[in-house]
Amino acid sequence: MEKSEKKVYGFLIRTKEEVGLYGAHELTITLETVSIESGYKIRNLSRSYGEEPLADFQVKAYVTEKYDGVSADGAFFDCYKVDKRDAKNMMATFAKLEKGCDKLNAQFGYARDYGAQVARIATALGVTSIIRTKPSSSSSYDDQSHQHFTIGQGVSVLNTIVEEFRTRHPLPVEVSAA
Repeated sequence: MEKSEKKVYGFLIRTKEEVGLYGAHELTITLETVSIESGYKIRNLSRSYGEEPLADFQVKAYVTEKYDGVSADGAFFDCYKVDKRDAKNMMATFAKLEKGCDKLNAQFGYARDYGAQVARIATALGVTSIIRTKPSSSSSYDDQSHQHFTIGQGVSVLNTIVEEFRTRHPLPVEVSAA
């Protein structure tokens, strides 16, 4: 990729369902920021090979059968080492995220569901697609098949993941006092 070409970013969906410490079923949804090269090839971002402001940036959500709320938590996860330059880039990313989300909230109101929260984060950071990996036994992106969705389509995909979990593991029924 030439220097003059603008990077194209996507959120790659990863899910992990397990039984938590207290016996409740939990779903972790992790959206890893990846770059998309020509031919829809997916590549991990690295701070080692130039300034990648979104390297290590992920959006996580934790869904549990005990609680109704699901919120998108955008942060830098799994950072091995952060130097001064990296910290400045991370702070710039958070400032851009906050400013962008504030502008979108003022224009459209606050997001009411998980997918819409992710859409705000993606739009604020310039992420253009949501990517879902089709089941495969390979760990190489090039050997896997991916579905690329627009951010609008991704809202439905992400909300469907939450709805399917809720169907398998419904929220507890609260009995009201009569």
